[in-house]
Amino acid sequence: MLAIVDEFLPCPHLSNESYDLWVQCDTTVQSWINATFYLIVLETLLNHGCETASNAWNTLECLFLDHVSSTMMHLKHRFQNFNKGDLKMEEYLQQLHSLACFLIAIGKSIIR
Repeated sequence: MLAIVDEFLPCPHLSNESYDLWVQCDTTVQSWINATFYLIVLETLLNHGCETASNAWNTLECLFLDHVSSTMMHLKHRFQNFNKGDLKMEEYLQQLHSLACFLIAIGKSIIR
């Protein structure tokens, strides 16, 4: 199904015998995307007129790419400037671990 999203497998012409299968696969991927997000995100996709799974995925990427970038910068700054202060060692390590996990979750390494 990734081939549908990344347009490696583009929509065939309506007269092509594989058109119905492609539409069925695209609809399945769209339903997966729709089932994954909150209503407000789905409304955003509808407002952008996303007709295919690829359109929806590209729209989501454009909408949230700036957000991920700013989040990543904020988390990296917090991680690099985090200090123990008055925290107990266990709390300090838990918070440091949480920051590292957030960075990993958005695809950013904490190791250079």
